[in-house]
Amino acid sequence: MLLITISKIDRWGRERNVSKLIDSLKYDDDEIRKAAALCLGRVGDASILEILEYAFKTEENIFVKKDISSAIRQIQDKKFISGTPIFEDKNVGELRPVYSFQAKLGS
Repeated sequence: MLLITISKIDRWGRERNVSKLIDSLKYDDDEIRKAAALCLGRVGDASILEILEYAFKTEENIFVKKDISSAIRQIQDKKFISGTPIFEDKNVGELRPVYSFQAKLGS
């Protein structure tokens, strides 16, 4: 079995080596699985959401599950931010600037 260390996980995260990080989710050591999940969350590749969801379902350690859940949310948030535009409706038409002003009420 390949010896995986936290420093390797960190390097793979910086290199965006998703395949090695995914393989690390199956490692025996809890800390390695936690670090791999957190790095996958930072990489933010939406294509690995299913893998993380499966890892979450099969994980027994609650602390590792928490970090996998955090990685899933981080990817989902990133996917939402870089997703579809806010105005998808074709009937919106041209957007015009809105001006604000202050009015003094009373006498």
